[in-house]
Amino acid sequence: MALLKSSCFQLLLLALVQLVSVSGQAPLSTVLPSNGVQLYLPFLFGSVPDYSMIYASQFYDVDQNNDDNNIVDALWCQSANNGTDIGVWYYPNGTEVPLFDGNFGNTSAPRPLFSRRFSGQIALARREGLLGYEGLYKCIIPDENGVNQTLVVGAYTDTGYNNNDGPDADPTMQISLLSTSRLATPPVFSLSFNVSDGPPTTVSCSVNGTEISTELSRKIVNGPESVTRVTVANFSEAGNYQCTVSNTRVTNGTISGFGPNAVISTSSLNISVSDTPTGLNATRLSTGLAHVRLYWSTVSGATGYEVYYQLSSNTPVSVSNTSYTTINITSGLFRGVTYTFYVVSYGSAFLPSGNASVTLTIIYEIRYRESTSTGPYNITNTTNTYYVIVELIPNTSYTIGVRAYTSIGPGEWTNREYTTIEIPVIQTFSITKLNSTAVRAEWSFVSGASHYTVYYESTSSSSRKKRQVETGMRVFPGDTTEGLIGGLDPNLNYLFSISTSFNSNGIIYEGERTQPIPPNVTVTPTILSRTSSICTQTLTDISSIHPAVTSIVTVTTTVAITILVNNNEGNNGDNTGLIVGVTVVYIPIILLALALIILVCVLCKNKAQK
Repeated sequence: MALLKSSCFQLLLLALVQLVSVSGQAPLSTVLPSNGVQLYLPFLFGSVPDYSMIYASQFYDVDQNNDDNNIVDALWCQSANNGTDIGVWYYPNGTEVPLFDGNFGNTSAPRPLFSRRFSGQIALARREGLLGYEGLYKCIIPDENGVNQTLVVGAYTDTGYNNNDGPDADPTMQISLLSTSRLATPPVFSLSFNVSDGPPTTVSCSVNGTEISTELSRKIVNGPESVTRVTVANFSEAGNYQCTVSNTRVTNGTISGFGPNAVISTSSLNISVSDTPTGLNATRLSTGLAHVRLYWSTVSGATGYEVYYQLSSNTPVSVSNTSYTTINITSGLFRGVTYTFYVVSYGSAFLPSGNASVTLTIIYEIRYRESTSTGPYNITNTTNTYYVIVELIPNTSYTIGVRAYTSIGPGEWTNREYTTIEIPVIQTFSITKLNSTAVRAEWSFVSGASHYTVYYESTSSSSRKKRQVETGMRVFPGDTTEGLIGGLDPNLNYLFSISTSFNSNGIIYEGERTQPIPPNVTVTPTILSRTSSICTQTLTDISSIHPAVTSIVTVTTTVAITILVNNNEGNNGDNTGLIVGVTVVYIPIILLALALIILVCVLCKNKAQK
């Protein structure tokens, strides 16, 4: 009996051992990534690359290889995030692989595959064959920062895997530009090809043997499909561009005693990118002001060239595609605008080279002199389409010319005749008597005046002695509007007038004086008519200005404003210009008083007669 009990106990213990061996456990935390995410295959004792290819006999729902730690040989999606409820597996058709909370090896688990979560990882376990379920399985799991990451693996039957020796791209593999412009930075191109025996497939590119940065919107291919939107960070270097289609096949065996053997299978296409055009130049055509010819040197291997122009702040505009190294641009350009022209070359794959550029910069040259002069012109330059000429002589005729300069030479002169206006007469002027020997003069401001001159002269003697005549003048700075005049003879009556002077290149030009007025009379003129004579000319006839870069040029020469006024009405606060005349008369006042006296006497006499 004791022997029977012992035998039963041994059988039970063996069954438990076998049960543990069959069910197994999750990989130890020591194999979880310290950062990021990874795919882990315990059956081959190591991680496998993203977008790699495995077969059914490499993952199960039990500890198939009976390793020491009884690790279940499923395909594990692992993260540095140690959360207990993370990760989702998806079938190739995009539906979610069902979750199962029971033990591994449980006959009630979903078929043919199920998933189970553990701390920091989720298993993809296979209970049955993959026939009908082959393709790309996707795991989405958060990393240590809580950001979801996607891992992809191609899982196939053993037969399907063995019949697949890697991607085979046929000779029709082509590359073409997707960017809207060959000047795009970076340009975007598409790689089109027929591929077989290759899912999952990846693409990498190099130039002259050096890998270049690419971003790939991946499209898994099997058969006549294409991988699109391969973005290359820098496509300006000429040379041999090689794009490689590949996949990683996981095989049995180890590398350096640990990890699955990942074999890269490749198929590639070489493309040559032509050199950047050199010797780009621009010249003016005689057929129009905005007509330009561009020409450059031939680029070896190029099948065509694309020409662009760009304003300073706008997007480049394609002008033309041509197989020649010369192009005439006779439309679409405007005068008075600075353009930058670009030329890129391309080969049979239509991929662009770096660009060559030339900029047409406009400088306007202005010349002027008195119309009667035969001496040299005064010459100045500006990049604006306007210019103010100062210190001109008043009431003088000038010849003013404008032409445009660019890097392709000067245009023709456009000449106009202008006459400057006369120096303005003071708008308002008054004299206030301070005492018997001093007065204060006040006047309106004239912009640009160098100084004002107040003149005075005596009219008669207040003592009725023999008439004495005294004249004088006082000069006041151009930025003042009043001044004191002292030292006058108390026995004389004075009349005062004022003039405005301008300094042009060291020469003083004086305007007309106002009509003389006595002290304590404020003259506030009223405008009878107003004429403005600002010498402003818009050069709308620009047929002789430089082509392609010429616009309306405005030359403004302002000396003064002339206004005709008199003193018949009171001040309205808006008078500017020339005082035509001021007359202060006492006799009419006396006559008016006498007329009133006579009228009163006549009325009184008539009343007495009644």
